[in-house]
Amino acid sequence: MFGSDGRLRLHNEAFETFWGVTADQLGEASDFDSLAELCKRTAPDAALWLGLKARVADPDPESRVAVSGETRTEDGRLAAWQTRPLPDGATLVAFADVTARRELEQALTEREAALRESQELKRQFVGSVSYELRTPLTTIVGYSELLEAQGLLDERTRQHAGAIRVAANQLARSIDDVLDMAQIDAGEMDLSLGDVQVCDVLEQCAERVRARVEGRGGVVEVVCPDKIGAVRADQKRLVQALDHLLDNAARSISEGGRVTLEAARGVGETRFRVTDTGHGIPYHLQAHVFDRYIQRERGGPGVALALVKALIELHGGWAELESEPGRGASFILHLPHDIQPAAAHPELGLELQEGRA
Repeated sequence: MFGSDGRLRLHNEAFETFWGVTADQLGEASDFDSLAELCKRTAPDAALWLGLKARVADPDPESRVAVSGETRTEDGRLAAWQTRPLPDGATLVAFADVTARRELEQALTEREAALRESQELKRQFVGSVSYELRTPLTTIVGYSELLEAQGLLDERTRQHAGAIRVAANQLARSIDDVLDMAQIDAGEMDLSLGDVQVCDVLEQCAERVRARVEGRGGVVEVVCPDKIGAVRADQKRLVQALDHLLDNAARSISEGGRVTLEAARGVGETRFRVTDTGHGIPYHLQAHVFDRYIQRERGGPGVALALVKALIELHGGWAELESEPGRGASFILHLPHDIQPAAAHPELGLELQEGRA
């Protein structure tokens, strides 16, 4: 701290350590210029000391303002400085070594840039590989359907062709899931919100999975109150989430099993529940069931359930699991009535705001 006469009145030991000077040397420094000469051996920035002298010795009110800055020392440190005017013409000058902080900030900035670059490379890679995989898959599906339609094949061969078609369609669906997840991770998926008739969607989803469930000796049941009406959502993405849950349930049941798809209105939300009477999910796996690429007893590793969670969260909702090992499982999707339009197209967001005004 400097007095109004420009002489050093008070300093701490950290000041001595920072500048590599002793208390005796500071005591012999009669004025600011003498002190600056001592410190210039560490920070020979003439402009810095001229500026600080103006704050300490110039009584002009325009000079007595708080200022701050940074300078580089001879030993490679980055020093941050600041001045504060005090009563009776005194001035406080403070220095701090911010080298580690700036290096950390630089490292974080570089890491963020590297992460953005890696995300972009990942999207490009996923898109390129997906395109390369889709082309032969289209051919496989087409020829397998052609073989199934030919009357010259025996029943066993026709079944083999059908198995090829089913497997190729499943692979194509998995590719789409990976692309959708990459798009969500990049924040590039927009929702097309509209009024979705809940019961109609449930019936359509149940119909698509019915043959598979009945083929395993089970039944599909839809529970939907007539008065439930519509919910505001992206119908394509809602159906996609329900299809994944039904596919997951269909794989888990056996002879005599049941898959139930139901909807109910709660306070501020509509709940969609997919329940099966399968073998359930072990407790130690339940906390990770929505994680991507985690080995699961149902269907192996993948992104299907992780994608379900991500799609519902895009709507501002959330997904949960209820399961007791040996007694089946229920996946519940909570879809809020007041959907935040952050992931919707901008024009839809404006429409929602105008509708509430």
